Order: sequence, then structure tokens, then C-alpha cells
Amino acid sequence: MRLPVNYREFLYLISLKNIYINKDARNVFKQLASRFFYEEEEKEKAAKIDWRIWKALLRLKLRLCKIKLEMNEFLEQLSSLTCLVHLAIYYRNHDIHHYDTSLTAIESIHSYFPRLQYISIDAVFKSISGKEIETIRNVEPAHTVTKIDLCFPYIDPSWIFYFAHKYPNLVTCNLSSYDDLDYNNSPPSDDKQKYQSQLQLLLSAKQFFPCLQKIDTSVYDINPWPQYLFYDALQCFNVKIKDVTIEFWEKTSKVANPNTCITYFSESVNNLLINYNHSSLAKHKEEKLLAHFNNLTVLKIEYGGYMNMENILDHFPDLQSLYIYYTEICSPKYSQSTLLPHPLQALEYSEIGIDTHVFRYISSRCRQLRYMTLDEIYYHHSDIEETGQVLVDMPFSQLKWLKTYDYGSTFESHPKNIIIEQMGNANSDQGRTPQLNWYHVCVDGMHEMYRLSAWELGRRDIKLAQRYLKCFRRIK
Repeated sequence: MRLPVNYREFLYLISLKNIYINKDARNVFKQLASRFFYEEEEKEKAAKIDWRIWKALLRLKLRLCKIKLEMNEFLEQLSSLTCLVHLAIYYRNHDIHHYDTSLTAIESIHSYFPRLQYISIDAVFKSISGKEIETIRNVEPAHTVTKIDLCFPYIDPSWIFYFAHKYPNLVTCNLSSYDDLDYNNSPPSDDKQKYQSQLQLLLSAKQFFPCLQKIDTSVYDINPWPQYLFYDALQCFNVKIKDVTIEFWEKTSKVANPNTCITYFSESVNNLLINYNHSSLAKHKEEKLLAHFNNLTVLKIEYGGYMNMENILDHFPDLQSLYIYYTEICSPKYSQSTLLPHPLQALEYSEIGIDTHVFRYISSRCRQLRYMTLDEIYYHHSDIEETGQVLVDMPFSQLKWLKTYDYGSTFESHPKNIIIEQMGNANSDQGRTPQLNWYHVCVDGMHEMYRLSAWELGRRDIKLAQRYLKCFRRIK
């Protein structure tokens, strides 16, 4: 295996057991400072690796499945990798009662790898005992860590308390939950008294993520109240979060109301993603956002059930970019003269169902809209069966950029003929016939790489196309 000595941006090595490294190549690999991906199923083989030859590694990702190992012992094997700045360990044993990651193990990580900036550990964490809580108050902070990505079977406030002391410079915090464990074995929701005692524990921290800017949390049916503990503590310490992602899964409890969750960040957030993920919260009803977000500029909604554009625009008055995926869209049917103008500039719809009159409503209210993407759209109550066309009427819009795709969506799909007519300034065009340019656009599959092709139609072709559209129902 030959590689140039200066090949420092080597992307990945998949499955070390299939790669043979000769003596000459080892000197090259010693200089690697990029990502390394290793997946092994047998503990014996993992234990045989001589990690000392990888001392220059900056990023290490380990995927260890179908084996049982002691985390402390395995970390000791990696202790020669003192240059690491990114460490990711994926170790799922699907046994909620097998706690393989302890407070001692996490402390060992920082002892062995003092330069870490990013830590991702996907494993089951052992609860911190009462005796250990007192030692946490004097723990040595890991000032270099700015991002953590952790996966819990449930979010334990004792660990949040530890992270608050350990990572004072944390900027990004991703706290997710398992979606494939047996939740019947998880602890039941605690009472209000314990909630208050846990909150007091968090509030007794010397500091609570003063640099935190971005959080990503997942909400399941299992104990939504620890999520609120985290959010309550952030509010009490006046931490201003700018970027928020919240996912509500299928088993999400009704206690975990989306409006309750996002209201925590309504005063500070600039970028918000709400993922309902087929949750029962988003089914068979119109989902309304109730909190006002005066600073929000980017909003993304996924699997949102039925969303009302009027509701969105009213509650996000400074929104600049809106992205909605896998959702049904509605709005008032007729535009009104009293509509409040909205500064929305970019709109993207993907895999949605929508009434065509929604576009007129958007055009009437969002007259600064310049960028629009329509990807896999199903138009409700349109006359496509009669004419083969969908009329998207946006009389007040002057788009700079329009993208549209249709590859057969998850909604009921029809072949579509897309006709775009955009008029110029009405005053300057008086007395003149609008110039219409027709183009044929298709995917060119004659080459190895698919690419879009387009050419302008001649006058004869235009007449043929117009006659085809006029007679669509008879000849289709």
C-alpha cells in the first residue's frame, strides 16, 4: 500500500481487518492526522492493535458492536493517542441494565487525551452516586472541549450536573435518546418533589454552560421531565441559545408539548428546527405554534402534520428563511388587503401536500420573497387531471431563483408540465406584447454522470406544445 508522505487529509479506513500494512507504509501512517474509522466485532482482534503507531491521529472514530468490553481498560489501550482532538465511540449493546460508561471512564478520557475538542459517546451511562456528586464540584474542567454528542437511554440530571462543571466552554450540546431499547424497563416519571430537588441540584452548579449556543435534544415517551430540567436550568442561568433542534418521536408523551419546549428559547433563538418525526403529536390535526419568536431568522419543520402558513408567519415576524418537509400546508383561501407584510426571502417545500391558493397568500404577504424551491409537491384540489397543468399564481412575487423537482414523491404523484411566466414592471410593459420563451428541460442520461439539459423551443414547437396542453384531457 503506497501513499504520499504528505497525504494528511486521508479521509477514512474502513475495517482495519481487511487492510494489510507493510513495514514501509507504517511510516506514512504514523504521520496521518485525519479521520480513522475502525469497526471490529471481536474483542480479541481489537485488543491486538498496536495503537502506538497511530500517535499522530487527530480524529478517531470507533464502532464497537456485538462485544462486551470494559470501557476503562479499552481507553487505557488508546492512551498513546495524545494528539486526539476528536473522539467518537459507538458502543451499543442494547442492554439498558448494562452500564458500561462510568464517571471514572469519562475522567480517564480527559486524562489520556488532554487536547480533545469534540467528544461523542454512544453508550449506556451509569448514574452518578451521591458521594460522587460532591467530588464533581471540584472536578478539573476540560477547557478545550467545545462540543459533546451523547446518547442516553434517559437523560440523567446527575450527568448534566457533571457536564456543567467539566465543560465550561461548551458551545454545542447534542443529547439524544435510544429509539430501540425496551422502555418498559426504564424508570417511571418522578413526582414534582423530586423534580424540584433535581432542579436545585443543577442550580447549585458553579456555572451552567455559559458559552452554550447550540443544542439538539430528542424527546421520547420516556421521562420528558428531565428535558425540562435542562431547559429550566438554562433559563435560570440566563443562557441565550441561538441554534435549537428538537425532535419529537413516535412514543413522545403528550406531556412533552412542542410549544412548551420551544418557548424556552423564544427570546434568543435565531435558528430553529422542529422534527415531529411521525409523532402522534403531528397526526390528524393542525399543529399550531403559539410562542412568538422575534429574533428567529431560519425555521425548519419536518413531519409537521398540518401546518398553517398564516400561523407560522404571524408567530415568526422576522423570519428570513423557511424550510418545510413532509408536511401538509394550508392557509387562508383568499388574500386580504389588511395582511401584515412579512420579510420572508427564501422558501423551500419538499415532500409536501399543499393547496395552490397558498402560493397566492404567500405572494400577497411576502413580497420580498426571492428564492423558492419546490421538491416533490402534491397539489391538492388542482385541475391537473383536466389540463395536465398546475397553476401557481404568485402575482406579487419577483423571484431571482426558482428550483423545482419531481421524481415521484411519497405523496400521490402525477406527471407535471411546468410553465413559468414572470411579468416585468407593468408600467414599463404597457402597449407591448410579453415575450414568451419556451424551453425543454430534461435529464440527460447518455453520459456516466446524469446532468440537466435544456434548449429553447422554436415557434413551431411552441405551437405544438400549446395545442397539446389545450387538448390534454382528450389525448392523454
